[in-house]
Amino acid sequence: MDPMDVARIFLDDVLNTRSLSASYKIRDDSYTDKNTGVTHVYARQLINGIEVVDGDVNINIKDGMVISYGNSFYNGPALAPFSSPSVNTLRDPRQEACDELYESTNSLRFMSDQVPMGAKPTADQLDAEHILRTNCEMVDLPSHHNDEDMADFRPALLKLMATVTPDSQLASDILNNFPSHRDAMVITPTDHFAPGEDYSPSFVVDKVPDAVNPVKAKLAYVQVPDESGTGSELLLVWQFEVEMQDNWYSASVSASAPHKIMSIVDWASDAPYAPVPKVPAAEQATYNVFHWGVNDPACGERSVEKENFDALPSPVGWHAIPYSNDPSFKGVKPPSDFWRNTTTTWGNNVFAQENWEGQNSFIDNYRPDAGKGKAFDFTYDPQETEKPEAMDEAQKYINATISQLFYTTNLVHDL
Repeated sequence: MDPMDVARIFLDDVLNTRSLSASYKIRDDSYTDKNTGVTHVYARQLINGIEVVDGDVNINIKDGMVISYGNSFYNGPALAPFSSPSVNTLRDPRQEACDELYESTNSLRFMSDQVPMGAKPTADQLDAEHILRTNCEMVDLPSHHNDEDMADFRPALLKLMATVTPDSQLASDILNNFPSHRDAMVITPTDHFAPGEDYSPSFVVDKVPDAVNPVKAKLAYVQVPDESGTGSELLLVWQFEVEMQDNWYSASVSASAPHKIMSIVDWASDAPYAPVPKVPAAEQATYNVFHWGVNDPACGERSVEKENFDALPSPVGWHAIPYSNDPSFKGVKPPSDFWRNTTTTWGNNVFAQENWEGQNSFIDNYRPDAGKGKAFDFTYDPQETEKPEAMDEAQKYINATISQLFYTTNLVHDL
């Protein structure tokens, strides 16, 4: 039987999805592993046609049988369309964490009964107060809202932006001039509710304060603990995807006031990126190599590949290096130029060279020079030999070998 049919039978009969007046959709990232023959099926739960963003089932199927599965589907009582529990009764983990931070900061501040006049705070106190300020300064922001209109996501989005922006003046301006920020937003629907499609209202929002690209907004459900603490209930939220200068947030904010942030994930790297001086234009290198994915020279052919650098990890390419970072210029006054463009396998990420003797020295070791055009196109046709002649045979093709090493290692760096 087709694995997708097996998955549907399993979802309908074993997990009893029909009883919730609910449904599901098979996600596009489901696939069959060609090595193991196992089909991995991923399903997302729908309630009233709206996604439960933390309601997933993964099913592993082989030879027509379910061999294992994981389930986070909501299994509580059915929900009336566009209804939601009271947000005010929900536990707020951010508030609890900030209360603990506040108490720990105070305990550090008043650790001693006697505080000398004019005494400077300790490093621990400064660290604790910095953490408290940067994480909790906006936790109690008031909400500007219309209690009757959960379909208007603008108050929830502005509450999120005032909370996450690092610009305290902007946060204050959002709160003090709320109507102007709300009314300035430009909203475009992204679904057309075609027959047979999921009813999950979604929009693209432009002119959102401190966002560098239009924000994506989608109505969804998340599962939250019920009042008893033993079960769960569904909370209607607006799910936002917000790209900022240094952060890229995926956040769920309650659709009803006071618009609590229920979950937030930052997709951005923590690493800061320094501005890169402009590098002089240079010919893009090419390499006659076994391209990425050929794991064994006996099982693949060489091809000419471009200097396939990624603009983020290798913004100046593979062959440019600052003179100040070039170990071959150590102890020597470098030219006035910032960058050195090389025509060898000596670059910004990788120094590749021969090392027949296995020594620690490398700066003056041999490496191929491809000239101004930087076409690293060298013959590679080693013949099978007896062991005594193997080194001689290998040395004939050192240019191709070093070029391969340089190309592959740069790709590893960029990845």
